[in-house]
Amino acid sequence: AGLHSAAATTTFPGTGNFEVTEYFTGDYKHEIIRVIDNTGLSGVTVSGATLGLYCVDNNSTTTQDFALQKITATVNMAQATWNERSSGNSWAVAGCFTQGQSNATDVVISPRAVLTDLTTFSTRTFAGAGLDSDLTDLLNGTISELLYLVVRTDGLNDFNFAEFRGVNNTTEGPVFTVPYTTSAPAPQTPPADFHRHEGQRI
Repeated sequence: AGLHSAAATTTFPGTGNFEVTEYFTGDYKHEIIRVIDNTGLSGVTVSGATLGLYCVDNNSTTTQDFALQKITATVNMAQATWNERSSGNSWAVAGCFTQGQSNATDVVISPRAVLTDLTTFSTRTFAGAGLDSDLTDLLNGTISELLYLVVRTDGLNDFNFAEFRGVNNTTEGPVFTVPYTTSAPAPQTPPADFHRHEGQRI
């Protein structure tokens, strides 16, 4: 689901390409990624997980940095807008999160994973220990879903943006890579389609 400050009451499905930017005041864009588990795994420990996003456009000649902020609020993906996480329920901070925010009502303030040194036309990788912990909980059934907000973490109001492939792209869409160990006696390989975003394969 996309959140756009210039269309603060509009829902965006989040299936096509999406931009993430703090372009200028009144034109910010964030993206929510939903992850669920259909593997049937248990007793696993994830280590070294990454999220790969394919960048298709980037107007910046300088580095852009991004983060995955874990959303802790209840969100309706079909109703979420810049102003509301579901119909009639506002975010504590518009857009769910803003640079320098200290209010932890809707998100975990510390990023779960980060992406730095953005390059156009390549897959860029988010990595971080928080991602390992979250995915371990998901695969073990401790939680039923994960919601992440993709945001810029530098260059507020710098007129730069990045555009990434969306979940409906079967060759360059978002991809989670999840190495894990299991307590089961035989080694296992994760099914190729274990992660989904709003019911779509990623």
